Amino acid sequence: MKRMLLAGYYGFGNLGDEAILEMTLKQIFEITDRKNITVLSGNKITTSKRYKVNTIDRYNVLSILNALKSTDVLIFGGGSLLQDVTSKRSIYYYLFLIRL
Repeated sequence: MKRMLLAGYYGFGNLGDEAILEMTLKQIFEITDRKNITVLSGNKITTSKRYKVNTIDRYNVLSILNALKSTDVLIFGGGSLLQDVTSKRSIYYYLFLIRL
């Protein structure tokens, strides 16, 4: 089974991003077990409880690096991930993940 890591603006209470995560997970659950999925989240406890998946604090670089070592597929959720309207930090964060 392929191990998947999902990155997006998850765990911040944004209804649109949470809906994207829910629908993405629904499709992924059709092809793999929950135990093979990890989500980067701004609120890992809430995300883990709501979706019954492994979570990592999206700001914990060491945990992210460790997760990427055992990940087969990195999935970026929809929404406005690569943008610099609200903050330039967003684009740097996702470009950092892509580069890894």
